[in-house]
Amino acid sequence: MKHQDIFEKNYGVKSKFDRYNFRSNVDLDATSMLNIRIDLAGRLETRVGPGSDFSNVFSVITTRSPSSQPVFNPDGTLGAGSALEIPFQQNPYGIVTQSGYYTRHTNVMSGTLSAKHKLDFITKGLSAQVYFSFESNNYQHTTRLQSFDSFWYKGKDATGEAIYQPHSVKSRLSTTDSRWVERYTYLDVRLNYDRTFAEKHQISAQLLGNRTLRSQNAELPYAYQGISSRIAYNFDTRYYLEANIGYNGSENFPPKKRYGFFPSFSAGWVLSDEKFISLPSWIQLIKLRGSYGTVGNDKIGGQRWLYITEFTPGGTAMGTYQFGVSPQSVAGYNESRVGNKFVTWEKSAKGNVGFDLSLFKDNAVQFTFDYFWEKRNNILTTPGDVPDYVGITNVAPRNSGKVENKGIEAELRFNKRINKDLSIFANLQMTYARNKVLENDEPIPAFDYQDLRGYEIGYVLGYKSAGLFQDEEDIRNSPTQSFGTVVPGDIKYVDTNKDGVIDAFDRVPIKVNNVPRSMSGLSLGVTYKNFDFSMLMNASTGGTAYLYTYPSSKINLERWTAENKNARIPAAHSTTNNTVVTDHFVQNTDYIKLRNVEIGYTLPKKFLSSLRISTARIYLNGQNLAVWDKMWLKDRDPESAGGAALAYPLQRVFNIGIHVEL
Repeated sequence: MKHQDIFEKNYGVKSKFDRYNFRSNVDLDATSMLNIRIDLAGRLETRVGPGSDFSNVFSVITTRSPSSQPVFNPDGTLGAGSALEIPFQQNPYGIVTQSGYYTRHTNVMSGTLSAKHKLDFITKGLSAQVYFSFESNNYQHTTRLQSFDSFWYKGKDATGEAIYQPHSVKSRLSTTDSRWVERYTYLDVRLNYDRTFAEKHQISAQLLGNRTLRSQNAELPYAYQGISSRIAYNFDTRYYLEANIGYNGSENFPPKKRYGFFPSFSAGWVLSDEKFISLPSWIQLIKLRGSYGTVGNDKIGGQRWLYITEFTPGGTAMGTYQFGVSPQSVAGYNESRVGNKFVTWEKSAKGNVGFDLSLFKDNAVQFTFDYFWEKRNNILTTPGDVPDYVGITNVAPRNSGKVENKGIEAELRFNKRINKDLSIFANLQMTYARNKVLENDEPIPAFDYQDLRGYEIGYVLGYKSAGLFQDEEDIRNSPTQSFGTVVPGDIKYVDTNKDGVIDAFDRVPIKVNNVPRSMSGLSLGVTYKNFDFSMLMNASTGGTAYLYTYPSSKINLERWTAENKNARIPAAHSTTNNTVVTDHFVQNTDYIKLRNVEIGYTLPKKFLSSLRISTARIYLNGQNLAVWDKMWLKDRDPESAGGAALAYPLQRVFNIGIHVEL
């Protein structure tokens, strides 16, 4: 849709995105014992575009039916409504040319300051360090909006005159402005020790105290602080031991439960370096390793000070209490959140065992394998089993959730120079993980099949689809569905408890999230003389998404009709029956993607020497080149699918360029 010239003529601005970056890194040896590092970075951005925001423009375009309106009426005015739809959607061309514009400024400044001083005069290998970092983000969003003239063309009257009904009328520009400021500061003081004894015994240790402050606009700063320590030992680069201890505090918890203790341990053994083990010459490295430890979490949905009970004005729906024989309204307060004085850290115990293997000359083949497990306890969970008769509607989160997670990770690498002209590489990665909810703070359901404990995260209760009703006889011969009147083409549900009625007791666990069980990636490359080629692919399996069509999708033309009874999409019938949670709209999001392909040619040095150029390479690459998936809705990316809203389409990008070094 060509619009830039009209947009610029109307408002004197151009759609644009400007960015300016600044970076400065300074390392200074102030003395032979003191090193100072100062790093600064800044970014200035300005975005200008039509309407209130580009995302709004895209939403308006994708959430309308194709028959909602013409862009222009026969007389050239902007259209509103059509013969099939009364006007309620904004004209997209009007939005991008005549509805005003937005200006968004983003200013980001960050920096780090570090001073490290050697303390060898106390003992060799000892040093002290102070580290400070900050980040300041400032956002300003200004919109200057107006309505524009649009008309509903209703055909012609008896005399042949066109009928135009005004829908919207042009107004003056109105200005609104919003600002957002975020600031982060981090400070730590470290005592480091690193020393080798008798050439084979290496010891390193660290003691660290830190404090973090984060503020947003006028809110009180978010505060965290703690101390940690680490000690590591290795003998002859064969045996490795390490221990870590963290003692961290969060503002979210009551004073006596504010700090959590989080230890971790790890060990490694380079088996291939043992003299008592005889290995073939083609085995270069065998290393065994393992670790175990705990970490903590204090966050849940942005809520703060979970132990504090909050009060807000008002008691009844009218905001007052009634007193006296002749009731009088008296202002008061009620509990908007009941604090939890026992709330504390969510903890996760994690373990990992694995090995590293290198084979053949120059470590041409390398293989890494890990088995990991995790058990999360005291998960901060919104209470779900508080009875209604208690009269508490908003209880602070409590430490009642439990989840376990297990999986494997593996990586296979191959890198080989065949001869002076040819070399190849390949890298294959794979991760597989399964989780299970052990406790979710929900009441025990009346039917065992509705208990979400034992299922993966992302399961919800919904109705199992049995297809679509084919005719009135099909409706009469099926259990009664309690979601309003149904017609042929509506979704038919399974009567799980066999009582002849489809209601809440027939819901079963349905996986609706797009978290895959396995992820894998493959990169390949070859270099022959001055030519090079590389590619990257990745794949995902075990994911699902709950999604359905958006109004302007052409697949709506394939809805159920009497002539199209094998359709996937229900009939065009406005009913609650077709909007309840159901597996009818759950789709498999498994995919394989060709992410990137690049070919290049490095110009010969004898050609470049006369130009005083060190190296020069010409390249052509493409990104997001292909995707293969199992979704029957092909209008969105399976990696970010979900819901009815259409995300901005994945773009296929091609680049051609030259990289020169002098």
